[in-house]
This record gives sequence, C-alpha cells and structure tokens, in this order.
Amino acid sequence: MTPDPTGPSASFADVLEGLRHRHAVLRRIVRSLSTDDWDAPTPAAGWAVRDQLAHLADTEEVAFDTLTGGPRAFAAELPAFPSADAFTAAGCHRGAGMSTAELAGWWERGATRTRERLAELAATERVAWGFGMDARTFGLARTMEHWAHTLDITDAVGADAELVREAPLVAELGYRTIPWALLRAHATHSRRSLRVELHSNGGTDSWGPPGATDVVSAHLLQWCCLVTRRTPRPGLPVPRAWGPMAHDVVRHARCYL
Repeated sequence: MTPDPTGPSASFADVLEGLRHRHAVLRRIVRSLSTDDWDAPTPAAGWAVRDQLAHLADTEEVAFDTLTGGPRAFAAELPAFPSADAFTAAGCHRGAGMSTAELAGWWERGATRTRERLAELAATERVAWGFGMDARTFGLARTMEHWAHTLDITDAVGADAELVREAPLVAELGYRTIPWALLRAHATHSRRSLRVELHSNGGTDSWGPPGATDVVSAHLLQWCCLVTRRTPRPGLPVPRAWGPMAHDVVRHARCYL
C-alpha cells in the first residue's frame, strides 16, 4: 500500500501551532499534579506518571540534537542500546532521582528548545529520525508523542487531556504510517487498496480512493487511540473494518517507532 496523497493535510504552520498547544496542555497538567500524582500508575504497564514525563524529556533532548547535529542525535544515540525498548527504558531511568520540579523543568526546557528549532526549518527539510522524514512530518510525530503520553498521564490522574484539537494531526500521521506498520507486522497486501473514514462532530474526513477494496471507519478519537495503541475512549463506537487489509490495519496500525 502506498499512502494516497489526497485527504486532509495540515500546513506546517498548523503543525507547529498544534505542537505548541499540546505542550501548553501538558504544561498545565504537570503544574497541577499533586505529590501523589507523580507516582500514580499509568495505563502503560510499569510506568508511573513521572516515567511518562521523563520519557518525553529525554526524547526531546534527542529530538533537539537530531535537529542541530548534537551529540545525542537519534542516529548516534539509538545504536548505543541493544533495542529501542532499552533506549526508552534508559530515558525513563534518567528521571528516577529527580525532584518533581527538576523533572518538570527538564521536560519544559527540552520541549521549548525543540519546538523553537523546528520552527526555524523549512517544512521540506530532512530530519534524520528513524528512516528519515521531512520537518513537517517530524512535527506531526512530536505532536503525536505528546498527545499519546498526555493521555496516559490524564488517564492515571483523572484530568482532562483536551484531546480534540490535535487529533487531526495524530490521525493523519496514523494514516501515513500504515504501510510501515503493516510491513513491521509482516501483513502486506500488494493487491488491495485502503480507505480510512474518520467521523467527528457530524463530519467525515477520509484518506484513500473512494473505490478501495478495504475500508476502516472510526470515530476520530478512537482512530487516534488505535494508531497510538492507547486505551479506547469510553462511550465511543469501536473502529469497523471491511476487508482483510482493513482488519490488519485495525490490528497493527502504529504511528511510532
């Protein structure tokens, strides 16, 4: 499957604004946490709230160095670990001895630096993250990462994650990364085509040809939870799939490395 170029596509300015707003949402939530909240378990097994923020802070350092050619650039950092999971675990561990104020400051400084540096680039400038991507897609990826981990934190402490505003950005990335997710799952479908239809507030956005062999239909927020592998939102219908590739998409879609 090759992603269809048609369908919703946010401008780079909208992506940067989405990232700024997502950082602002998480900043408000972090500043409202009680002492006990920091150690509350989240839906990610073995991760407390402090681990979620440490992961974001650590990856913001790597993101900034990737954008600036620093020593912790992604291409230099990841090979130092036996697996991506080991890299992630090491980032979480860095926050273990920090006070809550230190941990919050670490993340805020990193997020601000990355966002400001990204805004200095052209939308099409290449970023050496993963298999490589343009700056606009990298902005989508950082927005998605913060959207997903904000959801983990707020599910743990009962706060409002304010999911709707950046959901279209997460949804687009989720669609664009379907070929990689299916390849990773060894579930390729060379003779089939896919249409994804997302519903929200009485409207529908879609990607893929109208006559596709396979269709996924979902609520916008449920699709975002699916592609970030997060807990589905209660009270919303589950995604529906027609066709073998569509069923594999629902099983395997994943928009992060």
